[in-house]
Amino acid sequence: MQSIDSLRELNSKLLAEIAELRKVNAELKDKNAEIPDLKRKFAEIESEKVELKARIAEILRQAVEESKRRDVENAELKARIEELEKNKTVTTKLESENAEFRDRITKVEQRQMLNDTSSNNSSPNFNSVADQLSMATHHEKPLVDKKMDTSLPEEPIPEVIAKQSVSAVNISVMDQSAEFTMSYLRWKTWELWITWRMV
Repeated sequence: MQSIDSLRELNSKLLAEIAELRKVNAELKDKNAEIPDLKRKFAEIESEKVELKARIAEILRQAVEESKRRDVENAELKARIEELEKNKTVTTKLESENAEFRDRITKVEQRQMLNDTSSNNSSPNFNSVADQLSMATHHEKPLVDKKMDTSLPEEPIPEVIAKQSVSAVNISVMDQSAEFTMSYLRWKTWELWITWRMV
C-alpha cells in the first residue's frame, strides 16, 4: 500500500515537472523565433558600422586635404601681405616724393606767374625803349638832349644793337622784379650806348 502511494506522489511530481518543462520549452521556442530578427538587426548594425567607418575615413581624408589647402592659401596670403607691406612702403615714399614735386611745381608756377606779371607790367617799357631806339635809328629824334653832360652820340644806333638791347631787357625781366627790371633796363641801355660809342 505504501509503495502505491509513493508511486502516485512521485507521478504527481513528475507531471508537475513536465508541465514546468513544457512551459520553459514554449518560452524557448518564442525566444528562438526572435533569433532571426536579432540576427538581422545585428547584421544591419554591422553594416552601419562599416559605413560609419568608411564615412569617418572619408571625413578624415577631406580634413587632411582641407588643412593642406588652407596651409597653401595661408602661405600665399602671407606672401601677398608681405608684398603689400613692401608696396605700401614704396607707395608712401612715392606719395612723399609726389608731394615734394607738387610743392616744387606750385612754387615754380607761382614764380612763373610773378614773372609773367612782371613781364606784362614792363611790356610798355620794352616797347617804349624799342620805339626810342628805332626812332634814333631813323633820325627822327635823339634819345638824350645834346646839352647833357653824358655826351651821347648823335649818330643813329645800329639796328643790331637796338635788337640786342630789347633782347637783354626781355631776359632781365624774366629773372627780376618790375622795379629792378626798370633800373636794369636804364642801365643796360646806357651801357650799350657807351659800348657802341667806344667802338
